[in-house]
Amino acid sequence: MRYRELGRHGLRVSEVGLDTRQMGGTVWIEGSGMPKPYGFGQVGDIELLGIV
Repeated sequence: MRYRELGRHGLRVSEVGLDTRQMGGTVWIEGSGMPKPYGFGQVGDIELLGIV
């Protein structure tokens, strides 16, 4: 397990991440021509609470 210091008070926390990108829904990417969807679609509240 890797750790890093959080803030200026010497608090050490583990480098554990929760991949929450899917919680943001779909993002529309502008490119040449029409915008294109990028992402995971909508995730319901029940599923989100289960993840957290």
